[in-house]
Amino acid sequence: MPFGSKKSGLKLSSGESGKLVKITKARKEKKSRIERAKMILAYNSGKNISVIAREMDTNRAK
Repeated sequence: MPFGSKKSGLKLSSGESGKLVKITKARKEKKSRIERAKMILAYNSGKNISVIAREMDTNRAK
């Protein structure tokens, strides 16, 4: 890719990522909250925002 990302990377502590994983596995959480947690975890793992949006069948925020 000729141009680098202008967005800074996301650095979550192990406690923060643990909480997000717990949210994704919770049965009584709202669907929107679970999806948001999955997006944050995917971005933290290094995935591109466009790829995450495509995989989760949503639009990309600009």
